Amino acid sequence: MRVIYFGSGEIGIPTLRWLIDAPDYDLLAVVTRKDAPSGRKMQLCPTPIKQFIKDVARDRIIEVDVDSETKTASEPPPSGVFLLLTPEHVRGNKVLRRLLAYLNADAFLVVSYGRILTNLVLDKAKWPVCVHTSALPKLRGPSPVRSVIATGRTETEVCTFLMTPRMDDGDVLLRRKVAVLPDMTFRDLCARFSEKIPVLVKETLAGLSSGTITPEPQNQSRATYCRLITKKDAWIDWSWKALNIRNQCRAFTPDNCIVTTFREKRIKFDMPLDIVSESGAKTRMRKDAEPGTIICVDSDVGCLEVVCGDGVIRINRLQPENRPWLSATEFINGFAPNTGDQFITSNEFVANRLPFEQESMRF
Repeated sequence: MRVIYFGSGEIGIPTLRWLIDAPDYDLLAVVTRKDAPSGRKMQLCPTPIKQFIKDVARDRIIEVDVDSETKTASEPPPSGVFLLLTPEHVRGNKVLRRLLAYLNADAFLVVSYGRILTNLVLDKAKWPVCVHTSALPKLRGPSPVRSVIATGRTETEVCTFLMTPRMDDGDVLLRRKVAVLPDMTFRDLCARFSEKIPVLVKETLAGLSSGTITPEPQNQSRATYCRLITKKDAWIDWSWKALNIRNQCRAFTPDNCIVTTFREKRIKFDMPLDIVSESGAKTRMRKDAEPGTIICVDSDVGCLEVVCGDGVIRINRLQPENRPWLSATEFINGFAPNTGDQFITSNEFVANRLPFEQESMRF
């Protein structure tokens, strides 16, 4: 089977590693996003997929500029060699479309690519297969992994489906369940998906080749959508329930973590973040305090407890602005917070925030 791989995210690396040397598949090309500014210095950085290819298969790639009308491949790559394509745009890219048609792949395999593919691209392969990390038709959209955690699910799925120009609504080919454990963070769940995806892809491509897979139409009436989650969503809304804040923290750990301010300086929280069982006295203290108020400070046992919408959470790890990560005890000893002090999130960061899951994709 002749395959072209579309992907950008780290979650797809194990699948691409398998595909590069899979004996029954001929990898014709890898399409990934263009280098983009990243970090404080905003230096151009390749996608994880491009970096992986450069590290493990540098002598087996031919880079082709598909953003220029004057440069394109004149013949298919030799056996064991594949093209590396980094289009700035897919929509309207005639050079890319011509090249895809010329390569004549049997299947496209799309794993965390980050761009919408139009019919003019999808029709260049018999089987445009996409991997999606939710239980379709639930959580269609660009941020399913974070949304699975943020919405508190205890189980999800990884699916393969046939792509259409519409958002994740194609017929499902195969699906496998994935447990979401109570302490799983974004990184943990991505690692679990990374293990599951190569196995599912092998079964999917083999089933398509042998004709043993019957595509299953999605129930459109049960569809929900997740929006693009950004760093702004990491700001804590202290009026939320304790469980929702903990789920938010899991969804943003470890790359962004969750954010608020203390004494007008930004501060991050990391997992573990615990929900406190309240005593009668603590319940009375909570009801008398505004969300975000510190109600327990004890450096001896590392106790730093904060009121939220329906209870109390215990913070165990913090990173004050321009400082290293601290334990609760180190923070208490270094910053001397008092009972009654507040962690504050400006209303501009949380006002009109849309939910992580909606029944409409009009975000």
